[in-house]
Formats: sequence, C-alpha cells, structure tokens
Amino acid sequence: MRESDGSVKLIVTPTPLVAWDGPVAVLINSGSASASEIFAAAIQDYGRGVIMGEQSFGKGTVQNLVDLDKVSGGEKMGQLTLTIAKFYRISGGSTQHKGVVPDIMFPSAFDPNETGESSYPTALPWDKIASTAHQASTGIGSIITNLIEKHEARTGKNTEYQYFIKDLEKSKVHRNKSILSKS
Repeated sequence: MRESDGSVKLIVTPTPLVAWDGPVAVLINSGSASASEIFAAAIQDYGRGVIMGEQSFGKGTVQNLVDLDKVSGGEKMGQLTLTIAKFYRISGGSTQHKGVVPDIMFPSAFDPNETGESSYPTALPWDKIASTAHQASTGIGSIITNLIEKHEARTGKNTEYQYFIKDLEKSKVHRNKSILSKS
C-alpha cells in the first residue's frame, strides 16, 4: 500500500501456510472492485489459480468515511469519503484504472473504459511501485495456455455462445446509437 504521505507499507501474511493447494478458479466481472480485485490479483500473481471473466472495475484505492453529522453540531451533512492509500499488486502495478485482466476472457456487454474506475474524471491514475520478492506457484501457469485453447475451441463451435456474442455486439451498436442521438 502507498499511504497518502507517499510511504510504502508492505502487508505481510502472519501465517504463510497454504490452506488449500488444489486448483482455484476465480470469476470476476466489471463490477468486481476493491477487495475482490486484491484477491483475484493475488491469486493470479502467485500462480495459484485461473482468473476468468471480464476485466474488473479498477478500484485500487483505500477510503475512510468521515461522518460529517458528528462534527456539524446536529445539522445533517452526510459523509465525506477520503482516499487515504492505494493498493498495489506484488508486481508493483496498481489495480487502479486497469483492474485485473482475466487469464480467460469472457465477452462483456460493456467497455471497461465506460463503466470502470477509469470512466470517472476524478479517478487517480494507474502507477507502479517497486515489486515485492515472492515465490509463485508453478502448477497453474503451465496449464493456462491449454485452458485458453480449450475455452476458445469450445466456445468457437457452440452455436448458443455465438448467438450470445452477436447479441452483445448488437446491444453495443444500439447503445452507441442511443448515446449519439442524445448528444
């Protein structure tokens, strides 16, 4: 984590024991943010499983909520959200803006640049810090290529899946026309 003062804090697991050494699949989508992105990125970076789905939301920041009602003297003022830190992957890259890109991509109805953190004008940019020394598992990396090939072969000949892809494309064209007509 990079704190708001610029200092970098490494979060270390107190018990580095492996609780499960079998295969893991993590499904994410454009709504997956924050803690789920940290989890998916860690599984991917450590080579512990396969990440499937859509590119995640891209929220790599830590916020604190300040209840303004408590300091207002009784007036209802709501709350203030303060960004106090930014999370980083062990590779040093942030999930901010870019999210987690799955190993096996599923088609998405929405472009991550239109719906993710990067679509907000005030979103903090992606950046990188020094990577952290780590030992990745070697088990899953050797089969990801094979899994991707099998996924593409299976979906390439599945007619229902192909109809789904065509429906998504039609939906995107219709949505773009609708947006353009409102401008």
